[in-house]
Amino acid sequence: MAARAVAHRINAGHTDHVGPTGPCRCGNTAHSAGRKEKTILTAMGEMRLERAYYHCDACRSGFCPRDRVLGVEGASLSPAVTRMVGTVAAMVSFAEGGELLGDLAGLTVNAKQVERTAEALSIETAEDAEIAPTMYLGYGWNGCADAQRGVGRQAGQAGGRFFKDA
Repeated sequence: MAARAVAHRINAGHTDHVGPTGPCRCGNTAHSAGRKEKTILTAMGEMRLERAYYHCDACRSGFCPRDRVLGVEGASLSPAVTRMVGTVAAMVSFAEGGELLGDLAGLTVNAKQVERTAEALSIETAEDAEIAPTMYLGYGWNGCADAQRGVGRQAGQAGGRFFKDA
């Protein structure tokens, strides 16, 4: 019921129609090709959206600006449900994840959809991850002060043997 009310409000406005043409990702101009429906699964249940559709003759692809804004481009799950699926997929098997989503949130997500979503998230996460340079930090070794004063000992070394403060 809530999903239907939200969808009605979203669909009432045609603010996603940016005019007779719009920029395509390939750099060419895409032309308005009417409206298309799409059903997505949200935390409130299934929601049917009507969106402006643009098609590019140059690259033969189409897009809906509203999908980009709502974070559902190329997906049938809302961002919130995608996070839920990612969480259960990290904890249990894909089949159990689908059942768990049904038990906890009342959502119907099959094992294959859990698997595909988890794989997409892992690729996305790997692309976003930055590997920080490793920094090593020493702590509590005797002799460091002597080494800094030029006593002749290596840091952490006393009498030829290394030892650590307890």
